[in-house]
Amino acid sequence: QREFEASAGVPTSGFNADTIRIDGSDELKVLAPSTGIFYITPSPSDPEYVSVGDLVDVRHTLGQMEAMKIFTPLSLRDFNNGDDALYPDDQSYEVTRINMTNGQQVNAGDLLFVVRPIPIAA
Repeated sequence: QREFEASAGVPTSGFNADTIRIDGSDELKVLAPSTGIFYITPSPSDPEYVSVGDLVDVRHTLGQMEAMKIFTPLSLRDFNNGDDALYPDDQSYEVTRINMTNGQQVNAGDLLFVVRPIPIAA
């Protein structure tokens, strides 16, 4: 089933904390979980899901991946596997870079976004 999900563009994370860390920075990479078409807007006439400077939580939709006519929303939470949270829930994230354009073909592991963790004040 995992093979089917991967071919359908369902996010499956083979990334770890070292993979997403940017050396010499507190920023983190957000990498394409699969091959497909990346969309930054829900439709051509709608605004982008996120813009540079936006603060988001792990549930916020950043974009969509499309493969085989199946559209899958993409959020930071999709990369977290149980106790191995690459993007912990107890932080907000500032979008510092958007690396792909709307409708662009991407491969698994391509850089989609760069985010910077912001601790949530208690």
